[in-house]
Amino acid sequence: MQQKSLKTIEKAVLAVLVLLSVAATVSKLFVGFDIDEGYAIAMPFRLLMGDRLFSQMWEIHQTSSFLPALVMWPYLAIAESTDGIALYLRIISLLIHLAMSILVWYVLRAVVKDAVTGNGDENGTKRYSYLCIIAALVYFNLLPKWMQSVDFSLQQVWGLTLVLFFLWLEKRLHKNIISLLTGIALSMTVLGYVGMIVLYPVIVVLYILDGRRDGKLANANKIDGKATDGKSTGAQHPGALPRILWMTAGCACMALLFLAYVFVTGGLSVSEFLENIPRIFMDGTHTLGFADKLQLYLRQWSVVAKHSLIFAGSSFMFMLCLHAICVLKKKEVKAVWNLRTFTAMVMAVSSGLMVTAPILGIALGPFHFQSRFLLLFVLMWVIALRDRNDTKKEQKDAQESGKGSATKMPALFWTAMILQTAAFAGVLLFSNVGPDSSSSYLAIGLMAGLFVLIPQERGKEARPIINAFSQMAVVLLLLSLLMSKGFYVRYTEYFPADITQHRQQVEAGPLQGLYLLPEDAKTEALCREAVSKVTDDLKAADATKTGSSAMVLGTDQILNLSMAGRTVCPSTISTPAFNSQWILYFDVYPQLLPDVVFLEKNTIDDRDKFFAKNEFGQYLVKHYDVAGMQENEAICWVHRKDG
Repeated sequence: MQQKSLKTIEKAVLAVLVLLSVAATVSKLFVGFDIDEGYAIAMPFRLLMGDRLFSQMWEIHQTSSFLPALVMWPYLAIAESTDGIALYLRIISLLIHLAMSILVWYVLRAVVKDAVTGNGDENGTKRYSYLCIIAALVYFNLLPKWMQSVDFSLQQVWGLTLVLFFLWLEKRLHKNIISLLTGIALSMTVLGYVGMIVLYPVIVVLYILDGRRDGKLANANKIDGKATDGKSTGAQHPGALPRILWMTAGCACMALLFLAYVFVTGGLSVSEFLENIPRIFMDGTHTLGFADKLQLYLRQWSVVAKHSLIFAGSSFMFMLCLHAICVLKKKEVKAVWNLRTFTAMVMAVSSGLMVTAPILGIALGPFHFQSRFLLLFVLMWVIALRDRNDTKKEQKDAQESGKGSATKMPALFWTAMILQTAAFAGVLLFSNVGPDSSSSYLAIGLMAGLFVLIPQERGKEARPIINAFSQMAVVLLLLSLLMSKGFYVRYTEYFPADITQHRQQVEAGPLQGLYLLPEDAKTEALCREAVSKVTDDLKAADATKTGSSAMVLGTDQILNLSMAGRTVCPSTISTPAFNSQWILYFDVYPQLLPDVVFLEKNTIDDRDKFFAKNEFGQYLVKHYDVAGMQENEAICWVHRKDG
């Protein structure tokens, strides 16, 4: 009777979480727009308009433009307009992410089934099926930059997912072609996020360790006279070296195709290609001296440490309350004071804060308190390593008693945790933001860690309260993700905003169909109309038929999609620095100097200071009629002196 009631509750909770996921997804599709999303759209648009990688394009994330350009191309061809393209890309991103989430659920379900039945626990699949769905929902709702777009952050998550999927298939099928696909998936991940290049040596090491385990298992079976179970392990694997070579071949094929594309379409020589690489990294927001970067990282890690101490201290206080509940219920209190329960408490406390903040009148945004993801990931690692060191006798006793889970964590769990750790290091290494903001990249690690946090020990009479509390903590985690995704709205990166604020729908242009704050909608319309009219006039007056060009100086690079001529600039990054890189770009390509330059007032609020003090502002004074600058409420523009 108790089991039936528990299943009914689980189904009800699951139904509510699925409905809330749908609501949060709809909110994410239509509400808000951030400068980083504009960058993610403007970059592939440049690629489709004829600008070439490592030549005219000096964006630091330019290799991530392939996938969005691929899905943008049919839209532009059919619609013959950029109106509504932001919403279109969100829908495409949603479909891809949904497919990946279903794939995650399928693999988790298969892995859990193999693990629990392999340990003699025939009913284990039923106990874990609920958790597999919850884990897939965590994956679906934890967006690394809280944007639903085909940007580099989601490409990193999708690529890492595919790498893990093919590594799982390798263990099941033992086919060299799968290792080749692993290499291709890894290359796609690196193109989406260059920092993922750190995964290659990690995968090589995993292959070597896996090969040693396979060899020991084969020798043990040979000594015992046992045949290999074809259902669980497949054919005898050829070993680590063939897997490494085939995986490397997949990487090499993709690298050759990429370089061929760059050299052929860009018309670059090898020397020009090598010259442009350091120029790309001249971007001011990603260029820091060692001392400055060390100071920045120490400050960011101090924030993580402070938040972690707050969560840990608060969790300890609540542990005392849980202890009291167990005493009142006359249950064993020993189960309360362990790392697994403490981790669940940290999850419940930190997630509960995100969920209840609006009720308490606390203004938050989706990026607040992301240190909790990093703290939880570390705690899950410690739990997993501790459980791994349990003695074989304890595992055997747990199996024979039938009152607990003796299921060992499958190999894919360790692969996911190791690769997630390496991937997070790659994000920190190649990013200009710190560990707090980047902690939302830990989706796969947190998803895997749920299986060590909740061992599904429902059969033990001493632990019903603890198991129920762990389940509640995971539900709170998911609710907090739903709040970050659907209630809180990303607004100019990290400022607090939510869906209760009044918004109006954009009626035209690339952001058509989206709901923005009234002041943002007004600014967007003023900028878009000015850019469209000025460039239309230039195009109509172009007697030479060579084509007009324009450049936007600002953070809202989505304006590039409203131009009637060619977009020209070193980079469409949403945090431009206007440093020597911009001068060098036009020194290298003087023929690209645009006919008109737009300056967004929300980015360059003091134009006099910009033209007098900024090095690129001084460069513009030499080439543009700054005295004849025209403007409206949101944007101003200057024409070239010889234009």
